[in-house]
Amino acid sequence: MRCLRCAGACALWLAACDPRFPEPPNVDQQRVIDVHFVVPETKVVDVLLVIDRSGALLPSADFIDQQLEYAGLALDGLPSPVSARIGVVTGDPTDEGALVGGGFLTVRRTETALHTNVLGSTGDALRTLANVRAVGSSANQALAAVDQALAHDELTRDGSRLAVIIVAGKDDSSAVDPGELGRRLDARVASLFVAGGGDRLHTFASAFASPSAVHEIVPLESLDPAYAIDAADPPPLNIRIANPCFDGPPWDSDRETPGLQPDCVVTQSGRSIARCDDAIMPCWSLATTDVCPLYGGIVVHQGDVDVPPNTLVELQCVAE
Repeated sequence: MRCLRCAGACALWLAACDPRFPEPPNVDQQRVIDVHFVVPETKVVDVLLVIDRSGALLPSADFIDQQLEYAGLALDGLPSPVSARIGVVTGDPTDEGALVGGGFLTVRRTETALHTNVLGSTGDALRTLANVRAVGSSANQALAAVDQALAHDELTRDGSRLAVIIVAGKDDSSAVDPGELGRRLDARVASLFVAGGGDRLHTFASAFASPSAVHEIVPLESLDPAYAIDAADPPPLNIRIANPCFDGPPWDSDRETPGLQPDCVVTQSGRSIARCDDAIMPCWSLATTDVCPLYGGIVVHQGDVDVPPNTLVELQCVAE
């Protein structure tokens, strides 16, 4: 390593020879690592849960409650950034596809926190909305409920991935053509899970043909709404225009400190952001080796905020 010396009779500048302050590469030969990538948009998942209120579910009520608890955990566990909401309707024809409770159960996960609109657990709230022990009309008109519920614009959001879960102790008895409804909703529904029912519900589910969607028809005892929710979780909506990993070894500016100490400038939408050691978010840290195994890279931590879609992150680091 070259030691920096003062001009004239100045003594040697010891700090320049201190390995904690290694000299950067020669400016004339210095290479800069450039990285540009786009922060993914928040993923949007909407779930429609249809419950048979004919009384046919009563023998399986405990099991269904347990599975709905698992579904709540699946909603809570969707990877960030995600905004999910679930609406519950019944197969009771007198309800006409209206949302139980008049609203949605919402779950929003950021990098650092989980936000819901309920006081208890998501699973408890979901079981309360479903209320599988409640008995209404002896008829189960689940398909009419699906058709009526999805006719309301407020049920699904633009760009959302829609999961439809039908839990039935008996077959549908509505006037809806099951095959026609299935074909009409095929492109709209990303994940369909029908548990129980009979020929009409199976005809509805069999009409879905999209290869990009998940469609399951199972006996009631195989109910797994958590699977349907996980299947609706979309891939990132944006493609990164470059990888956040370094394309070569960065210069270590402090070899005495454990770990890589790169000399980097990181900006987000033109605004400089600091390393996360003592900085408020957004800030950046080094990526783990499983993410960037060769030369390392960075991760930008946004904190408990909604980042605008297509936010550009730019990185420049001095290379060895």
